[in-house]
Amino acid sequence: MKSLLENLYEGHSHRARLFRTCLLGFDILTIAYFLFTAAADLDVSLVALDLGVGLVILADVAARTWIAQNRLQFL
Repeated sequence: MKSLLENLYEGHSHRARLFRTCLLGFDILTIAYFLFTAAADLDVSLVALDLGVGLVILADVAARTWIAQNRLQFL
């Protein structure tokens, strides 16, 4: 699993580039989402979506930390 994540985050294959492009797209959509919903009234669906986005971001940071050569320097 660790070698797969290392390849996706740091590799040069087509699959790795596609993965990182999708991450960039997710980041852009996340920023736009939070900008557009910052002033919205809170309801259950918005909180659930916020939680889902937060969990995806947490998984990304956890994966990057796990594969980092120097974890303290990464954080």
